[in-house]
Amino acid sequence: MSSIAFDTLKFTQKLRDSGFDQNQAEAVATAFKDATSEELVTRDYLEARLEKQTADIYRAILLQTFAIGGLVFAAIKLAN
Repeated sequence: MSSIAFDTLKFTQKLRDSGFDQNQAEAVATAFKDATSEELVTRDYLEARLEKQTADIYRAILLQTFAIGGLVFAAIKLAN
């Protein structure tokens, strides 16, 4: 996943230009950088994850179907 470049100095200067004092501007810039520095989930990642989980679900259903079929077959054999 990709990260976004963030210029805290430029951001802080814009905040100062709009009336923030130095401490406020630095605090906001730091908070914004921390909040946006987390890795973001992309659409491609979500689609791949969904495809994998869907395949896992189908595999589990198939295995359960074979297991139930085997149990039914065994019950029929034991009844005869």
